[in-house]
This record gives sequence, structure tokens and C-alpha cells, in this order.
Amino acid sequence: MVRKRTRQTVIWVGCACLAIALAGEGRGVAGESLDLDLGGGVTMHFVRVPAGQFLMGSPESGPWHPPWESPQHPVRITRDFYLGVYEVTDAQYEHVMGTGSPYGRGGDHPAEGVSWNDAAEFCERISLATGHVCRLPTEAEWEYACRAGSTTAYYWGDQIDDEYAWYTGNSGAMAHPVGGKRRNQFGLHDMSGNVWEWCQDWFAPDYYADSPLDDPPGPATGNTRVIRGGFWGNPQMGLRSAMRLQRLPSGRYTGVGFRVLRVDTEPPVAVALANGQQTHLTIEEASPGGTPVWLDGSLSSDPDGDSTSYEWDFNNDGVVDATDSVATATYALGGPHTVALKVTDSYGAFGTDIVTITVVPGSVENQLDNLARLVEMGIEDGQIAKQLHQALLAKVHAAMNSLARGRPNSAKTATNPLNALANQVNAQRNKKISSAMAEQIMTRINRAISNVGT
Repeated sequence: MVRKRTRQTVIWVGCACLAIALAGEGRGVAGESLDLDLGGGVTMHFVRVPAGQFLMGSPESGPWHPPWESPQHPVRITRDFYLGVYEVTDAQYEHVMGTGSPYGRGGDHPAEGVSWNDAAEFCERISLATGHVCRLPTEAEWEYACRAGSTTAYYWGDQIDDEYAWYTGNSGAMAHPVGGKRRNQFGLHDMSGNVWEWCQDWFAPDYYADSPLDDPPGPATGNTRVIRGGFWGNPQMGLRSAMRLQRLPSGRYTGVGFRVLRVDTEPPVAVALANGQQTHLTIEEASPGGTPVWLDGSLSSDPDGDSTSYEWDFNNDGVVDATDSVATATYALGGPHTVALKVTDSYGAFGTDIVTITVVPGSVENQLDNLARLVEMGIEDGQIAKQLHQALLAKVHAAMNSLARGRPNSAKTATNPLNALANQVNAQRNKKISSAMAEQIMTRINRAISNVGT
């Protein structure tokens, strides 16, 4: 993904697979259209589907009522989304994936013979290239978009109508270029017929009995994925809005394609505080083993009101150290240390913001005092001792550079902290500090004293 924010605390630049420009940013209104320019004259069109509610499944009184379409139940789609006006074409598929679909006929014919895995990868590539979430629709989103406010067997009525769909009665046993039939009330073409369309969900025949009211995500696990809409080889009953079947996600079947849903989401904003301070914290105090720092990300927000997750990287080394909104990290005085907070919204890693803060030591004099106390206390743990040695070396080097610029008449006062630290180091020689390490530290201390003329 490509995202470069202008806030001074945020740095995150990812990798783009395609140079895809997104037109029409912003929240917009129902029915608004967006275009994704894939380059080379290949464009993908989306239309906004407004949030709303409907009855999902087929009624018991219907002409065909298989058990896996029941019970008919209310569903609320709580967020607007953008759905592809057309099924993904073979030209689009080849442009993104580098090869045509297995059974596609090229050009504006729908991609055909595409597995669920293939379709998911296509969506991932588009998402990475645009910085917006593109995915397969859930089964509930698909049926809601298909019905477009209708309650009849088909989105145009209760009887088959050749003006709206390609099926066994008019297709000539083949798929046809997308958009050749009349659209539904949301502006979507070929929601019935032409090719089946993969949905995001796992398939379970009894899922409707326990489906949640709001934004059903489908079963948590399964062996097969849902397909919807029917295809050119189905009789008319296979084109009903409630019709649902299942296929293996790895299978490449004749008559199966897909269309893309784009979530209209604003990315979250990460706000990280260290001991109540944003972007920059100065450590003035020390404790054995390091200084605890309270990290707070609870002020982070998401414009869309999504649920958010947190990942703290205490040293910006790519390792996730904590996942709560508030965390505590321990830092040695040798810093500076860079803390990264990644806040991700409920739609996944494409809606992410990363903020960095810097934890730095305090004044040279204060640091020397703290280091002297730490040496005096002693650290038993070998790893912590190693970190302490490194911090001592770094701080003495900083003190040497700072004190070397002091005025001659203040040299004695300036070197007092160094002498005090030297005493502590000698006291811990061959105890908490190895003889070799003590010699390195003493060499630096003596050089610093020499440089200020005493």
C-alpha cells in the first residue's frame, strides 16, 4: 500500500503493486459512482450502495424454497459501500493478475473459471495498489445489493425477464460481455446470470438460523465458500435473488466469476503519548534495570467509528510488544529510543496509521548522576548489565563532547560528575562491571577530563 501522511509524527510508506489512481474521494451520497483507473485504458467502475435493511433468504411460500435458504430473516447493513457496477472482466483480470482467467473469453466478457483464492488475491492486489480496502462482498452485502429494495424472486419481479439476465433460455451456452442487460435499482448489472459470483463467506446450510441482525459476516470456518447469482447455464430458478450454492475455494469452475466491493472507509488516526507527552519524551529519572514509561494510545480515533486494534513496537524493530491501547515499556538511559504505534481499524491492515515518538535521555549532568546511582545499585541480570555498559559508554562519550566545550574557569566544576562516575566504576570493577569494560569507561572519562584542561 502507498500512504504518506503529512502529520509530523507519522512515517509510513509501503510498496505499490500498481499505479492506480482513485477518483472521487470523500463520503459522497447514495448512488455516487467512483472509477479506479488501472492504467492502459482499463477502468473499474463502482457505485455507492446505501446502508439499509432487508429480508434475507427465500420465503416459505415461494415457488422454490430449499432448506439452506431459510429461515428468511431480517438483516441490517449498517454502512454504505461501493460495489462494482459490473462483474470483473477478463481484461481487468489479466491486467491485474498478469494472465487471463481460465475460461474467460477476453475483453469485456466476465472473468470465468476463477477460484475463490484467485479472486481474493485480485482484491488484495487492488487494495495494496490503491490504499483502500477492496474485497469480495459478504453474502449479506451481495443479496442486499442484488435485491436493491425488491422483495420479489428476482430484482425485477417474480417472472423471468430476458431484458435483465443471461441464462439457459437466451445465452447460447456462453457468457456475454458485462453490462449487456438492464441494471437493478442500485445501478448494478448482471447480478443475476452471466456468471456466478464468489462471496467472502464460508458456506453453512444452517447459518441463517443463527445469523446476527447487523452485518452478518458468515460462519467463522468452513470447507466451501458461497457463490451467488446464477450463470449462463442455469434455468430461471437458479437466478433468484435468494439462490445460494457452495464451491471449494481452490476450485476453478466453469461459469464462476466475481465482482469487487470497495469499502468507503477513512483510515484511523494514531495518537501516542509517552508519560502524557506526544512525539517526544525526556527521561530524567532512572531505576534498576531501566526507566518505566507509560505509553497511551487511547486518544487514537477512526473517522468511521470502526473498532480499532493497537500494536506497540517499543523499539521500532518490527516486533509487536503489546496490543492494548495503554502499555508500559522500560527503557535504559542510553537512548534515544523510537516507539511505534500502529492503529488498525476493523477493515484490516489497509486502514492503518503509524505514529512514532522518541524517548530521549535528559541532561548530561542528570544522566551522569543517574548512571552513577545505577552502577552503585548493581544489576545482577547479565543482559541488563550489558545494556547498562552500553549506556555508560554512550553517555560518557556524550559528556566528553559536551564538557570539552566548557570554559577553562568552569572546568573543575564541569568534571566533577565525571570524577564521581569514575569512582563508582572503580568500585564495581570485577563485580557488576567487568575489568575490560571498566577500562573502556575509565579511558573515556580520563580523555574527557584531559580535554577540559584538568
